[in-house]
Amino acid sequence: MDLAEALEKIMSGLSSGRTIIVVGSMHAHYAGRSTSWLAEGDRLLIIKSDKSILIHRPTGYEPVNWQPPGVVINAQITEEGLVLECSRKSPPEILRIVITEVYSAESYRLVDNGEFIIHAREEDMKAAIINSPDIVEPGLRIVETERRIGDEYIDILAVDSSGQIVIIEIKRKRATRRDVEQIVDYATQVEKELGRKPRKILVAPSISKEAASLSMVLRVEYKCFSPRLAYEILSKKKGLDRFL
Repeated sequence: MDLAEALEKIMSGLSSGRTIIVVGSMHAHYAGRSTSWLAEGDRLLIIKSDKSILIHRPTGYEPVNWQPPGVVINAQITEEGLVLECSRKSPPEILRIVITEVYSAESYRLVDNGEFIIHAREEDMKAAIINSPDIVEPGLRIVETERRIGDEYIDILAVDSSGQIVIIEIKRKRATRRDVEQIVDYATQVEKELGRKPRKILVAPSISKEAASLSMVLRVEYKCFSPRLAYEILSKKKGLDRFL
């Protein structure tokens, strides 16, 4: 396919809000929060209907270059080839893609209203809290994870902003009466070992009425935190790691 025909297909797809897929040889330069140079090679370029952009290599599942939704795209043919300048104002950044040879270029009107449900693990919830302790409480500082108490292990041992010890127990499903009793047992063991009475925080996506009533009596604090939110936090961190 010649570059002029590919440009026409890209412009038509952009104006009609369709998803555009281009396969060809290209290189790219990014400037913004960091800088990068992607040398010439065969790539898969995807421009979605929301104007998010991804460049994929022939192998691997992650894009080598990408831009989030809402970029402004200018396309033209120059001496270099078919040039796409994809820019954002906030933060100021630009991804410049030069396609030197086009193997195929098509656009599609895709419809997807399907629900996406995350089934995260308790380990993912714990990782999110370790990464962002303020999820549980502002000023919380993680001291230790998987602290052994007798024959059991506490998910997280922390210290709050006033210096008080905090034990955190995480549950992926609705917290039950047994979960409340468990964290109280842990607190008793911690007080014996450290000589200080800890706060008790039970983290779960929901809590049963029986468990909620018992937690008030036994002074167990409850923090609502879902596996889906844990997934979003970890995904965001993974995205930011690209620029660190």
